[in-house]
Amino acid sequence: MDKKEKSPDLTQIGLHSIKNILGNHSQTDLFSEHHLDFCEEYNLKLEGTIDRFGIDLTEVQSRIVEGILYGFSRTAYKGNVKPISKKQLADQRFSGKLPSSYKYIQDIPNLRVSQSDLLEWSGINKQSIASWSRAVEAIQELGRKQYCFYYDRLALDREGAPIKESSNKWAKEEVFSVDTLFSIKEIREKGSGSLKYYEIMPSAVFLDQRETYFMFIPLNWREEVKKLVGNKKASSYTFRFLLFLRYQYELKRRSKRLKKPYKIKWSPEEISLAIKMPPSIYLRKKKRANEILEDAYSVAKRLGYLIDYDRTGHLDTLVLNDKKYINNRSLSYNFPDILDEPCDKDLSTAKSLFDLFHSQRRKLDTFHKIPEGKIKENQILIFQALVSSRPLDDIERLICWSTTKKYWCTRLSSPLKLSQNFSEAWTEMMVGSDFGAQELKRRNKEIGRKLAEKIDGKRKDIRILALNSYIEFVHEGASQPVCINYDSENFEDLLKKCLNKYKLELT
Repeated sequence: MDKKEKSPDLTQIGLHSIKNILGNHSQTDLFSEHHLDFCEEYNLKLEGTIDRFGIDLTEVQSRIVEGILYGFSRTAYKGNVKPISKKQLADQRFSGKLPSSYKYIQDIPNLRVSQSDLLEWSGINKQSIASWSRAVEAIQELGRKQYCFYYDRLALDREGAPIKESSNKWAKEEVFSVDTLFSIKEIREKGSGSLKYYEIMPSAVFLDQRETYFMFIPLNWREEVKKLVGNKKASSYTFRFLLFLRYQYELKRRSKRLKKPYKIKWSPEEISLAIKMPPSIYLRKKKRANEILEDAYSVAKRLGYLIDYDRTGHLDTLVLNDKKYINNRSLSYNFPDILDEPCDKDLSTAKSLFDLFHSQRRKLDTFHKIPEGKIKENQILIFQALVSSRPLDDIERLICWSTTKKYWCTRLSSPLKLSQNFSEAWTEMMVGSDFGAQELKRRNKEIGRKLAEKIDGKRKDIRILALNSYIEFVHEGASQPVCINYDSENFEDLLKKCLNKYKLELT
């Protein structure tokens, strides 16, 4: 991986793939002969048997999948070698006819990665021969085993704008496909045959609408579970339950109808199904199933995923702790965050962004024509989707910045291109100027201001002042005040230490 490619230790994963990794009733109830019909239509040879929708992974395979996707996240899913065109893919794998799952995908990214880097990203102990052997076997299996994927997605028109039905609801499309999770090619040294690196391409389930419908997970997030349970081996159900919580949090975060703290009210059977507990346990061995769930809930609460949970009724109530999860809005400088279902109340803001975008274009070209009619409506819909979860300032700043850069002026020449390339452009803007430092300082200053408003004056022995460049703690028993600069990268950690030192509580 190029050393210049700096990124946070986060993995971006499309929600369509997460839906297939977790369990749900549709995976068994709706399954018929879709895999056979698909293979016949696209002349695809079926290896082995498939008896349900979805993706079944061992713990090691799950780690490798996340390691691979972390590699793609580092490159904003562009890959680091030449991508494969859809035509090439159709000719190579589907007898010239491309499945509908690739309808909204432009190119298929290709990632070149050494085995050492991939195992490191996956959190595999490379010093253990047994762990290394299982990981290598998992990599090979991920490029070989076929699955039948199913999900529904937001339907888009030719301009990339969401389509509304006559009922005024957003139109959805069902997607069925059969594929391996990745295409994995081993590149070996001539003569010795030793492995040089892998070249990996993801299947459509990881790419389809990934730019707008996704979630983040921290790199090697499983390690905190290991630290908590100690030498006792953590259950695979626990890991799937924590992934389930992250998925549910993201779905709820995207709904403007719900208020925090978000709650999940499901029956134990439904949650058991979601974490892929077999029916032989959750239907026939209910005591054992409840023990597994209780253990998973307890771990989740101790790690901060849950504020609390209640199991006294027919439904298990899980209260999600907002502070534990990654809010895409706070990471807008790395990846785009567009809701799959735009909200009508954002329409006026979308219209103002449409006006700003084209006024900026007119400054560059006095002959620039502002779209009208259907094209205008479609572009406003794109802005409406974009603004429904991303802060307005982010979008306005990028629009204005892009017109000052020759390269990005072309790359972001339409609202659709702005939406598709938001991640890459924002990263360029942040890295290429001191804007990132300014944004950090602005955010920290706002945290300091709100903190001072909440707790200043609650104690006679201490004062908290949110000044222009720093926040100041003045204690009557100290000879000097404690000052924390807003431009400190570890501002929040320093702030917490100071609050603990003076025994201040945010109530």
